[in-house]
Amino acid sequence: MKSITGLLMALFLLAVMFENIAQADDLKFSFTVDQNIKSEDIKNIKSGSEIPLNSWLNSPPTRVELLCYVFDQHCKSTFSSYKDIYDGEIRRYFDPVDMPYGLNVPRQEVGVSFLKEKGVFVLVGSFKNLGKPKKPMKDFCNTMLKSLEMHFGGGGFSYQNTILGPFIQTNGMDPEVVKIAEMVRNNLLLAVSLESTFGNKKGHLISDHYYLQCYKTIQEDKIHYSKSTFRYDPKP
Repeated sequence: MKSITGLLMALFLLAVMFENIAQADDLKFSFTVDQNIKSEDIKNIKSGSEIPLNSWLNSPPTRVELLCYVFDQHCKSTFSSYKDIYDGEIRRYFDPVDMPYGLNVPRQEVGVSFLKEKGVFVLVGSFKNLGKPKKPMKDFCNTMLKSLEMHFGGGGFSYQNTILGPFIQTNGMDPEVVKIAEMVRNNLLLAVSLESTFGNKKGHLISDHYYLQCYKTIQEDKIHYSKSTFRYDPKP
């Protein structure tokens, strides 16, 4: 969306710029097909009426929604800097497998959303295509959950000067800013989602998928779990 908006803005700027440029009639394009192009004014394109009149698209987002976006982008940037560490942990807990369609390549990502009905921010670290476990998946899940809490739960992670930075006009130690930062931290749910995938002995294209999720709020020590399994068989 940003690239499309930028492209249209660039085209409009070029149209305005061309209005102020005297055409050099003695300069010819190298190819006849280019030279024969008839210039049209981009400002004459048909205007759309639906988007300007749509109340949802033109209503302002809440600060919670904006904060969620900033939080998500910051966590993605921070998470990527730990990729090598997470890769090492994956190798420690899982054996690589020979799988088609890229299922042998581990994937890791993080995302933040706001669960309005619960009033909490949810930060999820997702690890997919993990291969065959060498140790209990629960142990790996707990390890990654502790890592998320250390990196994003307030320890060494300054909410005041990062996710709240775009919203404040004073320094990060302003009492109101500190209050909001603590409110965000105290209403944060951390979760890890794992997917272990490896081939079934019955056939190379048959794959078994094991899903495990562990999660906890920042306020509690107890870790909660959920699990499920799935077998993909193209010829059942």
